[in-house]
Amino acid sequence: FSGELFAQELGFEVLEVMLAHYAGMQPELRPQAVVVPTNCTFLLDDELTGQVEKKIADFAALDIRLALSASVDGKYGEGNRPGCGGVWLVSTVDTVRDDEYYERLFEFNARHGFGFHPMVYSRDIERWKDNFLWFQDGFKRHGIPPEFLYLLEVRNEEWTVEQIAEFADFISFLMRWVWDYTNHDFERFGEFIFRKRGFNILNPFSTIGRGLGCSLQSMLYVRLGDLAIVPCHRTMYKGMEAGRFVLRDDRITGIEANNVEFLIGEIAFQGDTSPMCEVCLIKPLCSKGCLGSQFESTGDFFSPIPTVCQLEHAKLLGIIEGYKRIGMWNRFLTWIDEERAFRLRKLERMIES
Repeated sequence: FSGELFAQELGFEVLEVMLAHYAGMQPELRPQAVVVPTNCTFLLDDELTGQVEKKIADFAALDIRLALSASVDGKYGEGNRPGCGGVWLVSTVDTVRDDEYYERLFEFNARHGFGFHPMVYSRDIERWKDNFLWFQDGFKRHGIPPEFLYLLEVRNEEWTVEQIAEFADFISFLMRWVWDYTNHDFERFGEFIFRKRGFNILNPFSTIGRGLGCSLQSMLYVRLGDLAIVPCHRTMYKGMEAGRFVLRDDRITGIEANNVEFLIGEIAFQGDTSPMCEVCLIKPLCSKGCLGSQFESTGDFFSPIPTVCQLEHAKLLGIIEGYKRIGMWNRFLTWIDEERAFRLRKLERMIES
């Protein structure tokens, strides 16, 4: 994770270093993929696009997939991540993303088999139904599978009661769309929600074996600017570094410790034991908050944000209402484990009362 990798020459230099390293490595030791989130602004310029295409081909020659994940919020989400100009490798790049740009984006991702991961934000949440249909229309035109859309709600404190209600309605809308897309077939519907992950946002019912919903506890995060070992990309605050790799003669020769206690704490942390979560009805179904967002809002990495808790309850409310509207609620409860089914039944009764 970084700023936009392809905005400056440095990003291409990083990829060149990686290519040289993997070229000198035994094929069985090379990674299967190098994954880069990108806002895809390089598609605004033919020269930049050509350079990116060449890097994809160079990695493919080593049997490594350079996979780009489109961090693009869509036509109706433009206001949440507007272009800001800045220093570009090609000075003529214009950051306006119009219909022509989006067609180019769909074509590029379809050709390479890349997916999209827009963020569902509080601002303009009322436009997300149109935004979702716009994505699916583009997918259909370019032969992209509908499940290539990975949705994640932004777990920041800004959500209002009205926006949370809109979010719950959007979740219910998604459920109905999947039901129609699968032609009201129980087996196809279940496959889409569980095996194809239901756009990520519709499937909080599988176990993950971690204390948090995100990958913070199962990855090693290294800040390449100074080789610091950090909790994740949103918790790189001063003093939170676990340590750093020590360099000597341009080689890593050891590790220097800093805040090892915090590293142990966040890796071993069980979100179910957080304040409020400990007695929360939906804790086995909740993906939990973002530690960085919680620190920014509450001053404590491990204290949930009340509005985010409301948001997660609303997501389950939208899922329950969605299943009921398509007549799948009772059947669905037989697909998940007993504890989750029990808690959803209890939540259902609370809603009805």
